[in-house]
Amino acid sequence: MIKTFTDSPISKAEPDPILAHLMHPYSLDNLSSVLKHIQRFRVSLDNAPLNDDTLLMARHVLADLIEYSPVNVAEFAALLDGFKEHLSKHDGTASKLI
Repeated sequence: MIKTFTDSPISKAEPDPILAHLMHPYSLDNLSSVLKHIQRFRVSLDNAPLNDDTLLMARHVLADLIEYSPVNVAEFAALLDGFKEHLSKHDGTASKLI
């Protein structure tokens, strides 16, 4: 059983702060907005008629990008929304930490 981050067989000695910049509200809002736009665009492509080859190709390309991505877009968007709620509770105190 893995008890800490450093006990993981694939972890580094130190945690990688690759997403630490998402503590800034602008970065967090922008990434969250992009993910929501991708989800809405996919829904609009799924609901569009298939009378155009370009539209059909766009639908397949976007579906492949989302379905075969190592990141689950819906779960990542929900995770970012949770971060936004958590940071909004601190009302500017996170900016003092940076």
